[in-house]
Amino acid sequence: MKPSDTVSAEKAKQLADELSALSKQQSNALQTAAYISMSTEEAKAYDRRRARISEIWVLLAKFKPEQHEVESRQDTEMKGTSDESEREQTR
Repeated sequence: MKPSDTVSAEKAKQLADELSALSKQQSNALQTAAYISMSTEEAKAYDRRRARISEIWVLLAKFKPEQHEVESRQDTEMKGTSDESEREQTR
């Protein structure tokens, strides 16, 4: 995979924040539409947000944690496993 095909951790965080905000807007729009039908302009805005949410999911699928993040997570998982083993041995 080329470097341009991946997403950095910082960019992934920005995309996740944008995804969260868009999802909240979509939820609010649907809740409002349950009582008051959407205008044509609101429906277009809803569709634009839906398309952007799809784009963000594609971009986030390209996120690859940097090697030190993966190693750190593996170390934490291994420590948790060894802690469990120690607890079982003391029983």
